[in-house]
Amino acid sequence: MKAYLISGLGADARIFVNTKLPQQFQPVYINWIAPEKDESLVAYAKRLSAVIDPNEPFILIGLSFGGMIAVEIAKLHPPAALFLISSIPCIQHLPRLYKVAGKFGFHRIIPIGLFINASLVKRLFTTETRSDKKLLKEMIRDSDPAFIRWAFHAVLTWNNTDIPGTYIHIHGSDDLLLPLVKNKTTIVVRKGGHLMIVNRAAEINRILEEQLAAC
Repeated sequence: MKAYLISGLGADARIFVNTKLPQQFQPVYINWIAPEKDESLVAYAKRLSAVIDPNEPFILIGLSFGGMIAVEIAKLHPPAALFLISSIPCIQHLPRLYKVAGKFGFHRIIPIGLFINASLVKRLFTTETRSDKKLLKEMIRDSDPAFIRWAFHAVLTWNNTDIPGTYIHIHGSDDLLLPLVKNKTTIVVRKGGHLMIVNRAAEINRILEEQLAAC
């Protein structure tokens, strides 16, 4: 069975370098495409879903921003299993500070270069291995500022209020970017941060293996 994986904002398929799925699942990494002018998150997800063959069973794994995209894709093409890692299923779970920023349009005036540079500096104080830090820095430097600006606006104007009927939510207790909001399907990784997909991969892989045993 194919497993479609969608990375987070400012990242690409390389973010899943430490992610290992059970042998019966074939990973397919969905690459970002250029957004259209004023395109909504919902419309973008619909175009991105064109790579998925809905005529055969598949699972969908979304990381951070990719999880929000995965939620919208799942509405169009229901997967055998939907995993949201370090992500949120609906706009109600977006931190209040982000909602305020979106309401007043702060995201439109903050230089994207500042966001990128801050992300690079943060790597100096995080717990990833040297090789993982190097990889994350490369992804940040390779990210498209125009795409990041569009994604900020898309998230802050996302209006999904429906929590998916069936999904598995994997979230770190110490996620500062998207603080933990627990649901009945939430599996909490103790002391896990927003990038636990990289530095807590063994635990994430174990959870995925356990959950996928039923698929």
